[in-house]
Amino acid sequence: MMSDLHEMNRKFGATGRIAFRESPCGLPEAVLVNTHGHCEISLYGGQVLNYRPMGHAPTLFNSRASAHERGKRIFGGIPLCWPWFGEAGEPELPRHGFARLSQWEVLSTTYDSSTSEITLGLIYSDQTLTLWPHRFELVQRIALSDNLTIEVSSYNRDKHPFRISQSIHPYFKVRDIAGVAVHGLDGHTYTEGADKEDKVLRGNLTIDEFKYALFDAPDHAVAIRDTALRRDILLKYHDMQHLVVWNPGREQAVAIPDFGDDEYTGMLTVAPVMIPQQAVTVQPGEMITVGATLQAVLT
Repeated sequence: MMSDLHEMNRKFGATGRIAFRESPCGLPEAVLVNTHGHCEISLYGGQVLNYRPMGHAPTLFNSRASAHERGKRIFGGIPLCWPWFGEAGEPELPRHGFARLSQWEVLSTTYDSSTSEITLGLIYSDQTLTLWPHRFELVQRIALSDNLTIEVSSYNRDKHPFRISQSIHPYFKVRDIAGVAVHGLDGHTYTEGADKEDKVLRGNLTIDEFKYALFDAPDHAVAIRDTALRRDILLKYHDMQHLVVWNPGREQAVAIPDFGDDEYTGMLTVAPVMIPQQAVTVQPGEMITVGATLQAVLT
């Protein structure tokens, strides 16, 4: 791996701004740095692991029980659920797709006085074709400036249309879930847990012992307010129609093998999603793009 990392640093690195290294678990990582902060990205999974804006505590949660090995998900950061969100309908297929279980390629890097940026690619292979019989190209742009921007473009390289659902899926690090609220969803319709009855939120969303809520909130913006840290994390997104808010609570946490039993108190997922019921069709030769932006603000 060291020769590969040396070549990536030679071709794509920039002193003091963009570097490639091996993680403590042996996986290749990219690091983006500038005056606005610090960002670490695993090339396995194409997944942002850490984002720390200047002057702030880390914004992303990573489970201490996560395996960090090939063939398994990395629990935390900002994984990409693609080409499906949730279950695929067949038990042998990975939950939330295979993009987060795949090795991504570095396509390009760039930087200027205010931004450090990397573009990663994932293209169909014999392995992906056994899981999903379509020829595709996936391009992810990650830019660190006074915010963190992620854009994901899905290209159809096949002769036939295909349908996708997806999510840019942040796990946010919080001081104590009991002191956290999600602002910006007042008046929005949602369903909660297994209950399919539509409800309407009044006020801000607070988190009880367990929370799984799916909001109808297309192209929206919310703030995750952490009173203990005196911080808002602003989340904006486009071309996705729903927002998932999830915390496993104590009972679910102990049943998740790669998640610490007590870690639920320091984590909250607030994730824009394109749900399977509203999957989009991508025609041959066409491309669709979704995106999300994170910004930390002291309150």
